[in-house]
Amino acid sequence: MSTTTSNPASQVPAAAELIGPYNYVPTEWICITFVTLFAINTVLHLFQSWKFRMWWLIPTVVVAGILEIIGWSTRLWSSISPTLLTPFEIQLVGTILAPTPFLAANFVILGKIIIQLGPQYSRLSPKFYTLVFCAFDVVCLIIQAVGGAYATNEFNQHQNPDKGGNITLVGVTIQSCKRHGSLYSLRWRISPTFLK
Repeated sequence: MSTTTSNPASQVPAAAELIGPYNYVPTEWICITFVTLFAINTVLHLFQSWKFRMWWLIPTVVVAGILEIIGWSTRLWSSISPTLLTPFEIQLVGTILAPTPFLAANFVILGKIIIQLGPQYSRLSPKFYTLVFCAFDVVCLIIQAVGGAYATNEFNQHQNPDKGGNITLVGVTIQSCKRHGSLYSLRWRISPTFLK
């Protein structure tokens, strides 16, 4: 009589492959919650842009909301079919691209705040903020896209996608540093004209 012993550690990669690209199954109720919240947020901002004629909300906040809805909807799809690669790739693109238009909206708002407070309190002109930081966002977005494409390609070839993930992380880190740099560029001084 022969006995076979199987090593549980050798079965881990096979189990991980069955789970899919996440190495876990996304939680369905969380995905539904975020799809609902982003849908409500997007509809409200679309209404706000129409009612108050703030058309700049459409290519910024509304587009970002649509990308988040797409990302979280495909993540929901992954919670139902966790082994599929297509919803994983779509949610990766949607959730990585979505913050960039949100940041662009922040810089448009920053420009409007600078106009209200007075351009003398800013190192840059209000329009220059929007142009420079939105252009910088596009560069960071390209870095993130390259990293995501590289990681996806490595994953499809059953190789380690960490290098692509690190490239994406560099893009996100640069984008975060830029956000903090924009706050530094404001002049935080109080003058008699500011207090009036």
